[in-house]
Amino acid sequence: MKYFRKYVLSILLCFILTGCGQQAGFSESVSAVPENNFTESQTGVPETVMQQTDADAETAEIKSASDNVRPSKEEVLAMREKTLDGIPETEISRLRENIKVANLQMESAYLYDNLFKKLSDKESPYWQYFDCKGDIQLGWWYHQSIYPKDVIMKAENITEEEFAETYTEPGIVTNSFDAADFIDLISEMKSSVKNEALAADLQQLMDLTRMAWATHEMQYANELYKVLHDLDYFLLRYGIEDVGQYTADAGTVGTYYGVLAVYGAEPFSAEEQTKAFGKILWDAYCFGKIEGTDHGVPDTYGQESTYFALYDVDGDGQEELLLNWTGASMADTVEYIWGYGDNGTHVELCEFPALTCYDNGVIEAQWSHNQGLAGEFWPYFLYRYNAETDQYEICGGADAWDKSVAKTKEQGDVFPDDIDADQDGVVYYLLPADWDGNYDMEPVDGAKYRTWRESFLEGASKLDDIWFWDLKEENIAILGAEKPN
Repeated sequence: MKYFRKYVLSILLCFILTGCGQQAGFSESVSAVPENNFTESQTGVPETVMQQTDADAETAEIKSASDNVRPSKEEVLAMREKTLDGIPETEISRLRENIKVANLQMESAYLYDNLFKKLSDKESPYWQYFDCKGDIQLGWWYHQSIYPKDVIMKAENITEEEFAETYTEPGIVTNSFDAADFIDLISEMKSSVKNEALAADLQQLMDLTRMAWATHEMQYANELYKVLHDLDYFLLRYGIEDVGQYTADAGTVGTYYGVLAVYGAEPFSAEEQTKAFGKILWDAYCFGKIEGTDHGVPDTYGQESTYFALYDVDGDGQEELLLNWTGASMADTVEYIWGYGDNGTHVELCEFPALTCYDNGVIEAQWSHNQGLAGEFWPYFLYRYNAETDQYEICGGADAWDKSVAKTKEQGDVFPDDIDADQDGVVYYLLPADWDGNYDMEPVDGAKYRTWRESFLEGASKLDDIWFWDLKEENIAILGAEKPN
């Protein structure tokens, strides 16, 4: 699988910055972002942010809410009184203002800066708003107040690379409020909430923030925006009146996503799961123990080359924990996949860390060594996810005999040219799920091998966007579990 590694390890949250709009006169690969960031005392956000945008706004990322019946003004006022009961007025004002600012900033970035389209790419520099604190580079900018880029390139007969070297400058912005700060802020405000449903909605804000941060999955940022939107416009304020009067089109203000627990929706929850996964990582990091296994961290273990990720690799609808132990001798390297269920965590798969995962629940696990007759072909086993057991089960495997490596086996067997129908000098051994290590089966040619393989893959695509983090303290802390003493 493809590993994306992050070396910048402090964290930012894009939706609480003071906008992602373009800076006048600059363009190219990214737009500039104002450098003044959100804090509780700095909430001067214009109510007119809701102006209708072009038809190509990211409707693909924000799913239609047309089927949700939005609450009336009377229902909003009644629910507000019910859920805010017992909270001091100063805390109510603070909650309302912080949710308003966070919503408007994320909404502005969504409507005017294609936020969710950019976050669809896990390597987008815009994920630095979640990951990096301080100065970050969003791309390269150039000033086009005199001539556009294509005019300059044509007039000077230069390439894009030459143009970049001459006319662009680093697109640097500064961020000061990170995801951990946002989670802490919401947690602190939640402590004064008496209503269980409202507390659940604030908790889902924190959980969605944590999952977006940990996985770089746009869907979590998308859902985060929906919760902020509904909290702001259909609970803490009544957006249709409070904000609609300032807009040219009230369509966005009037949109209701129906994601709040206070109105009966099932809130997103991942706190117990992420903390359980965090405990596994802390135990490995601090004590050299790997939960659910008898595998310990070897003496040659190196944290700098060990990674973890949260990703729904088996397709069951929730993330698994992947831990890739490569900071060890070849014999000790291993990759684990943990699932999470009603009884806590459990190991779904343990294999040599050379896995290729597919979107139909199949995993190809290459062998650690290739010392046989396979040549350039690398032997592997295939595993398939079993939803009933929530574990991977071995389906079989494949090895090969390359004629260029040896025309005759040690036992005297001669390469079977009669089986090698495509005459490429390679035949294949199809290993059963209960393979005992013997090659007493008849090999097959390339066509039969490919048919066998496709019977498992069934046209599936590789999962090549898994976001791995270095196993370091600041990264383990993302999952919200406390570091043990």
